[in-house]
Amino acid sequence: MLTKTIRPLSRTLCVDLEFTFGKKNTDRVDIYEIGIVAIDEYGKEVDSFQTHVLPDSFCGNTLEFLSLTEKDFVGAPDLKTALISMNDFVEKQFKSVDRVNWCSWGDRDKQILSNKAGRVSITNGHKLTRSPYFDAQLKFSQRVPRSSYRPSLREAVEDFCGTYIENHHSALDDARALSKVVSRYCY
Repeated sequence: MLTKTIRPLSRTLCVDLEFTFGKKNTDRVDIYEIGIVAIDEYGKEVDSFQTHVLPDSFCGNTLEFLSLTEKDFVGAPDLKTALISMNDFVEKQFKSVDRVNWCSWGDRDKQILSNKAGRVSITNGHKLTRSPYFDAQLKFSQRVPRSSYRPSLREAVEDFCGTYIENHHSALDDARALSKVVSRYCY
């Protein structure tokens, strides 16, 4: 008797944050934008989430680096509200599939999310912690021997996926670029 094995539905959430960049891990970090792209087990984009986040204070260098102005944050939620919206998006993914995992390019985004969620006391914590995490940059560098050790996201996407990131340092565009690398090299 033949039995058909059905592959469980899964999602990978490709997460990117835009934030002030301190030189040391102890420097103050404000999140300016959150972008998430959900891809299915075949690497196809099935959902996305994006929000600007009203920082505690604006940093001119960060705004310039991100090609944003303070006007871009009119109506933007504060950090706690943004993280609650992010949690709602993540919870929706859990309701749609059997398994959810998530990744970022390097583990700095993971560290910042965990730190910030703890500081603003999100009820039920930050939902991504309910699913396995992987560092896509590390996995990519291990699977692609001809890549430089831990290349930038832009290098990986442009050199190995043949795609140009039009709005590099836009959280949603970078999450979308990350999803291309993940679907091609990290599954």
